[in-house]
Amino acid sequence: MSTAMLVMIGLVVVTPWLVRFTGRAATRLRLPLRVSVRDAVRHRSRTSSAVAAVMAVTATVVAVGIGTQSEHMDRRNAYTSARPTGTLAIWGGTMTDGTWSRLRAETVRRLPGVPLASGYQAKDTEGRRYALRYTVRWNGIRTRRTVAIGDQALLRLLQGRHDPQAAAALASGKAVVFDAAAVRDGKLALRAGSTSGPARRLEVPAVPATPADEHQGGALLPRTLVEQAGFSTAERQLYAMYRPPADSTLGRDLAEVTRRVTVASEEGYRNVPDPGLWSWLVGALVLVVGGTLAATGLAAADMRPERSTMMAIGATPGTLRMVVAGQALYISGLGASVGLVAGMVTGVALSRPMTTHGAGDPATLAIPWPFVIAVVVGLPVLATVTALVTRTRLPLAPRLR
Repeated sequence: MSTAMLVMIGLVVVTPWLVRFTGRAATRLRLPLRVSVRDAVRHRSRTSSAVAAVMAVTATVVAVGIGTQSEHMDRRNAYTSARPTGTLAIWGGTMTDGTWSRLRAETVRRLPGVPLASGYQAKDTEGRRYALRYTVRWNGIRTRRTVAIGDQALLRLLQGRHDPQAAAALASGKAVVFDAAAVRDGKLALRAGSTSGPARRLEVPAVPATPADEHQGGALLPRTLVEQAGFSTAERQLYAMYRPPADSTLGRDLAEVTRRVTVASEEGYRNVPDPGLWSWLVGALVLVVGGTLAATGLAAADMRPERSTMMAIGATPGTLRMVVAGQALYISGLGASVGLVAGMVTGVALSRPMTTHGAGDPATLAIPWPFVIAVVVGLPVLATVTALVTRTRLPLAPRLR
């Protein structure tokens, strides 16, 4: 951020030089615009202040836009799930086999014709539940995954298709892993944890596979592999590719069987870009247009003799408005262009602390081009149009003899 501030200060310092340098192009412009630019260069102190103000507003808004968009994209990239979007999951938790049988029967009755895939719990010889987990980095963030235990039906659901290679690996007693980085030397390192029993570390044979969704991770272990590790398995989960309607009472209906049931739907990434970003554009409109019109008002007052002379030789009101609008276009256009450079530098600097999650994690940089174009092009255009429709006709002053 210190670099961005130095860039801003440096641009403010060189603004008078920029005004003088860009004013050299006035000779190629039409008469009204040539008069506007030359007057702006002649009053560099007034013009530089107005250009610097527009630059500061533009740079701030562009920087906020880049930082906000980068943070949104980083969150979207960091989103991950263990199941495909549209999956309905029903977890049994701690319950007896009889309660689970009744819950399963009620689920089948409430979802007629919906294919269900089974998931299993792991228990030790004393009946204590264990969760099998592994850790992997996802978008630079250390993410802990709980693996699923199931058969070919659950594998097809997690992959969204039939994958012969993954199915053969599962059938041979290997784990199918959707985080390729977690598989090392054909092994997956797991930690078996329990709230009431000692933790264990396992290393199981594994193969990487492609999941149904790009943001999806996780792993599926066959029951035989878990049982070989000294655990027993019991069905306590049901999965289906099914989206309950908005008025669904499935959760309440299953809770009448047992309060220990959990019903969840995987809806995918739901966050949207902050709509407040465009409120910054509205604020910039007010500041830039207001500041530009104030500066052009002063310029119009200073140019009364020139404009009176132009009227005296037959200039139309439209030509006079072009002189005022030319000042607005020059001030807002130059300020917005310089502000774009400062805003880009500041936005890049701002995005790093907003999107990094630790040493070695690359920053996410995303530029909201529609927003940036609306700021850098829209603000000068609006300021110019507003100045163009302003009444500029002057009373014809008598000349002294």
